[in-house]
Amino acid sequence: MTAVTPDQVGELFIRSYYLEDGDAKIMLLEEAVRLADICGDFSLQCDARDQLITAATFGGAPEKALVAYSWCLAQHDRRAHNEEAGLDQWRLLWMYKWILTNIASFPQIGKAQIEEMLDDMAARYQRAGYSLRPNYMLRHRIYKFWDKEKAAYYFHKAHETYRDSASDCAACELDDAVSFALYQGDDAEAARLAVPIIQGRLRCGSIPKITFANLLLPLLGLGRADEAVSLHLQGYRLIARGGKGYISSIADHLTFLAVTENFDRAVRIFEKHLTDAAALADLASKFDYYLAAWFLLDTLGERGRATLKLRLSPTLEVYTEGGVYETASLAAWFLEQARALAARFDARNESDYYTRDIEEAAALKKIFTPHPIREAEEEYIAT
Repeated sequence: MTAVTPDQVGELFIRSYYLEDGDAKIMLLEEAVRLADICGDFSLQCDARDQLITAATFGGAPEKALVAYSWCLAQHDRRAHNEEAGLDQWRLLWMYKWILTNIASFPQIGKAQIEEMLDDMAARYQRAGYSLRPNYMLRHRIYKFWDKEKAAYYFHKAHETYRDSASDCAACELDDAVSFALYQGDDAEAARLAVPIIQGRLRCGSIPKITFANLLLPLLGLGRADEAVSLHLQGYRLIARGGKGYISSIADHLTFLAVTENFDRAVRIFEKHLTDAAALADLASKFDYYLAAWFLLDTLGERGRATLKLRLSPTLEVYTEGGVYETASLAAWFLEQARALAARFDARNESDYYTRDIEEAAALKKIFTPHPIREAEEEYIAT
């Protein structure tokens, strides 16, 4: 058998560099990890996992990022007093934020374990001399599902704590402020805060993709439908091809299209991303997509579309040969799945956050705002 060389791993790194975030890139870097482990070069093993963590985090597979990160963290602790090089400590702590941002998306991970991870992160930041600002912001994001008062407390505490090199970028922090205003029910303040992001003066790898999606319905409610359509067209174009990492945001676009009665466009987007959504281990994102799918399909059923001709993958549980689906039955299936996921999250969170999400989605039927998107603007639905 030919021995594996570091050059072979390096070749996989180069090939992955030119791929968009998604399954292909993740699979290539998983192979890089496997070959690096065979090589036994510790530095190479760390580099391979570093790249896999990044690709999996932004490519819709946070569960794979968690496994790779756990290995890196354990190796770092084991070799803390060893001169053998591994992941840089700053880099390791920076990626801890990614892991904890996604950890609440898995209802099988209990509150106590999540709290332990938050405490562990805080202790590591303190020992390394970094600000606790990112930890407080993570607590705010997670506690939003558990305790509204605690979520608000940690949001303000984060902004009272100094920034340093381990803090989130300005675009992400402003997006958090926009999200907090929306969480507080202040849509006008959210829209005001988001101006630098909307104008393109602040951006990063995730922003404005997330921000634009979050603002769609609030802008519609503020009577700014033209602006909302503009953000939809820009925002969906940014996530259309690498959509697996942004399924929750795509769900926002789906709901927006249904509320504005752009049903044909909504159905095409629903078809395009359903297979990715169904395959997610990130159950929070799957819940968001299934809830948006129910809202769209239920609305179509109420508007007299008894059946739909859909091109769905045979791998899907709802697949039917011939591609003709009863709209009401399909809608009922997605609602059943969303309710089951909501029950799991609410049981873990000891709250009714997800159940209320379903109720709030149903209430959107009271605010339909017809706003046709012109045929010339259809190009944003990538194939």
